[in-house]
Amino acid sequence: SKHPGSLGGQFSLVRLSNPRICVLALKQAEATDEVILRLVAYAYSYLFAYTIDVTGDPKSITLPVNDKIRILAVSTANVSPSLVPVQPLYDTLGRTEPTPDLEGNSR
Repeated sequence: SKHPGSLGGQFSLVRLSNPRICVLALKQAEATDEVILRLVAYAYSYLFAYTIDVTGDPKSITLPVNDKIRILAVSTANVSPSLVPVQPLYDTLGRTEPTPDLEGNSR
């Protein structure tokens, strides 16, 4: 919508031609009049939830050494809860079908 300000209804400071690049920050440098533009490559990732049954009273776990795996969280429970994300945790590529929960069930 238009507003009465001197910039008019719309303007753009930055326009990117590559949809895989997004602006992370645009700010004035602290010590100079220069402008800092931080760009980041957008990349979605897959998120998996695994249930691992354990026996006894384990005090630690050993994870594989693999620089391609990131551990987001580890928690313990006596049951396997149903995890339902608020929004898709992956790129939907414009699809509108129902979002599955982390166990793959449509909701």
